[in-house]
Amino acid sequence: MLGWELPPYNSGGLGIACYQLCKVLAGQGVDIEFVLPYRAEHGIDFMTVTAAHPQGVATVVRAGLAYDSRKYVFDDNHEE
Repeated sequence: MLGWELPPYNSGGLGIACYQLCKVLAGQGVDIEFVLPYRAEHGIDFMTVTAAHPQGVATVVRAGLAYDSRKYVFDDNHEE
């Protein structure tokens, strides 16, 4: 599953809805990998949470609030 937020790092209801949907599916034996655009500790044990980053990214710098953009610092030190 792809999403942009999960509790406790959510700013609206979609993260909570995705969390609950995945929890119910996992309870029925579905193997779930949830892909987010950031890395954080969610403390979720019923699915795998994976951070998706562009290839070659060394660091992701958060620009502010949940819906703000992020800046990528690549292995060769250029930024986007």
